[in-house]
Amino acid sequence: MKTHTFGKRPIQLICSTLLLAAMGTAPVKAQLNPMGASFYQNQYLSNPAMAGTDGGIKLNLHYRNQWSSVPGAPVNYALTGEFALPDKKSSVGVNAYNDKAGLLSRTRVVGTFAYHLPLNGVSETLSFGLSVGFMNERIDDAALNGDISDPGISNFNNKPTYIDGDFGIAYTNKQWNAQASVPNLNSFLNRSKRESADVGTYYASVSYKIFEDEEDYGYNVEPKLAYRGIRSHSDIFDVGAQVSLGGGETKTRGMVVYHSSKSVSAGLGLLMKSRYELNAIYNSPTAALTSYTNGTFEVGLGLRF
Repeated sequence: MKTHTFGKRPIQLICSTLLLAAMGTAPVKAQLNPMGASFYQNQYLSNPAMAGTDGGIKLNLHYRNQWSSVPGAPVNYALTGEFALPDKKSSVGVNAYNDKAGLLSRTRVVGTFAYHLPLNGVSETLSFGLSVGFMNERIDDAALNGDISDPGISNFNNKPTYIDGDFGIAYTNKQWNAQASVPNLNSFLNRSKRESADVGTYYASVSYKIFEDEEDYGYNVEPKLAYRGIRSHSDIFDVGAQVSLGGGETKTRGMVVYHSSKSVSAGLGLLMKSRYELNAIYNSPTAALTSYTNGTFEVGLGLRF
């Protein structure tokens, strides 16, 4: 949908656009349908404490096309970079996210510092992470076919860019991974000023890797349970597992996650030469949207150094 007409009801169109965007965004606002990569392949998306836990340098690019059968449906991009510092106890990261739904565009960019405290040598780690950056929201007046001087548009676009961030902790060892994070700190600390629905209030998860001859082209299975708090909406449980096949420099991965919002995420991934990563994920629509959309498609590219 390239153009939009306001006609005599500009406020109604703006409200509809905002509603569609609120229903479709992921790490930025609505946590009803987060990017599937956040469960396993790129956990930094949901918790700043996970930045740099793999060591070295890790870059990821994600693209998601939601509800392709709906005009003006959300399209999301996420770019993350993680850099482990030479002291092996600290890491920094950058997490940039953009989504566009109808006329509304949101951009969020944060920088992250994470500290990884070794416990019992190097086999266990307690990590803390803090992200700080900005959020910008705008209506694309270039795509309008109507009166761009309408005060509703200018008032929205004149909103100042505001500071935002996330905080998280994580405990990891060779098998266990337990996490907790508070996303959207601006909304969490200023609830009276930004009383938006569908804002993520907290995130927690625990997973356990079951190894079977991993080093010699075997496999491992990692069941996971996650719990997401969402303002003005029922909290959501996520239950799933990832299976990794192969060892050495090449691995194949498959995951399935069931969400208590009555949708399912399923994906496949490939790690080649321990450096290049490719992922594809499909998320079925929630129960309330099955009559209107064919779900969400997501692809991700990763590079490790």
